[in-house]
Amino acid sequence: MTAKKRKISRDEQTFELSLEHSDIRDLMNDPQVLLDGGGIASTQVMTVIHRKAGGSESRLKEFSDGDTIVFTFKKIDIIDNTTTYTDVDIS
Repeated sequence: MTAKKRKISRDEQTFELSLEHSDIRDLMNDPQVLLDGGGIASTQVMTVIHRKAGGSESRLKEFSDGDTIVFTFKKIDIIDNTTTYTDVDIS
């Protein structure tokens, strides 16, 4: 006879990457990037576009000084600690 004891646990973690308007502006003004010759001002309003692999686009809100874009994702691990017992004596 065989018996099993199922023990499943779930570990969930949420991660977040935040980029502020100033982070994007600093990147644009970085010497290795230099968009517009590196003259992007803190007052520059930007448009955020979500562009899909197939080419479709969604325009999001305007992105101004003080605004933040946040990317989040979850990592879920399901751990199966099932124990199998063989030759169980049930007498």
